[in-house]
Amino acid sequence: MINKKIAVFLNDYTEKKSGGVATILEIIRHSPEKNIIVLTSKMGQQLLRQEKIKNRCLITTDENGIENVFLLYLKRLIKVFFVIPKLKNKDIFLASSDFFPNTIPIWVIKLFSPEKIWVQHIFHLIPKNRKVSFWSQRLSLKLIKNRADLIIVDNNLLKKELVKKGFLPVKIVVNHLGVNHQHFEKIKSTRIKYQGIFLGRLHQAKGVFDLIKIWQGVVGKIHQAKLIIVGHGPRLLVEKIQKDINQKGLGNNIVFTGHLNSQQAFRKLAQSLVLVFPSHEEGFGLAPIEAQACSKPVVAWNLPVFKEVFPKGMIRVPIGKNRLFAKQVINLLQNKEYYQKIARQAKENSLKYSWQRTAQREWQTIEKIIN
Repeated sequence: MINKKIAVFLNDYTEKKSGGVATILEIIRHSPEKNIIVLTSKMGQQLLRQEKIKNRCLITTDENGIENVFLLYLKRLIKVFFVIPKLKNKDIFLASSDFFPNTIPIWVIKLFSPEKIWVQHIFHLIPKNRKVSFWSQRLSLKLIKNRADLIIVDNNLLKKELVKKGFLPVKIVVNHLGVNHQHFEKIKSTRIKYQGIFLGRLHQAKGVFDLIKIWQGVVGKIHQAKLIIVGHGPRLLVEKIQKDINQKGLGNNIVFTGHLNSQQAFRKLAQSLVLVFPSHEEGFGLAPIEAQACSKPVVAWNLPVFKEVFPKGMIRVPIGKNRLFAKQVINLLQNKEYYQKIARQAKENSLKYSWQRTAQREWQTIEKIIN
């Protein structure tokens, strides 16, 4: 037992359960400590309640949706300083991500109370082409490097990249993300309605426009093939995607659901054959590991981290090769034996990961640094 008072900063993108948010939810859920307070938005509180996590929350902002993420983060950053006085008796501050509404307040706390313990999660490094996000992360990384006591990353490649940037390797611990296999054991066999599914936030970095081109290639060979897109994004981006779909004549082949809760999303996954995942940035790949836990093959771009996390059960394609990507999806859909082989490998690979083990390792790591 840690026997310390803990504050979790979940003050970033709490509109849906992304990989980073899911990690923190499971860390809280499986915590041996009950005295945890969560600093988050109203949407974050709603997400906690949906996940049946009843920890006390301190609310920063109470918006119902997200349009301009950067301005929203500035607002949350300002609001958080009004609730910090309520955290003065806390011993450990755990940041769910390296976004500045989480890191700057904890840095200030450490500045005036260096005995407090700062535990920081980092999931991946943002590329330079996303200028605003890149530079805001650079600021956060500088603060983290100087004052964080423990840095938890989700893959070995990221640890090496941080060490190259001057981070002390002794402070960095690799802890892979997990999956809740019980969710998928409860999903009954169901009639297949979709040949492909995409799960994730609708963002250019997630390859959503690659996705449309790829599915156009699939439909060129399998005319009735249907793709379901499960995820939410800014209204203007969604309209742009829908326009692209209509221009390519794919209105009858692609279905949008918007954001779904975990159980609804998993049911859609069970009704689909292949996870089509052309994301350009991932620290781990939560959607692919969930798909694998549901015995679904995954086709994705060949990101470096995927070699570590998904040695089997995922077909990796060189980035930008849309026709080859579509060909790999078609091959799975038309070759039953090949499909079953990759599906078995996917399930086997997913069994290496579980949220319970992830949470247990995290709390054991935190316990070591305070003893």
